[in-house]
Amino acid sequence: MHEYAVTQSFLEIILDSLKDEKVKSVLKVTIEIGPFSFVYFDQVKFWWDILKEDNIVLKT
Repeated sequence: MHEYAVTQSFLEIILDSLKDEKVKSVLKVTIEIGPFSFVYFDQVKFWWDILKEDNIVLKT
């Protein structure tokens, strides 16, 4: 469940950085996860796909 919180934080950071911009959609997000982060990419991808569905900017 740690990956859920990490992914949610990624999403919040991205959306906060876009607040003052007139962005219709985000086409690509690249996140680097280091080997000693103890965060599993597959779980982050799983939660990303679920969390982005609630946001029109990231739905594409």
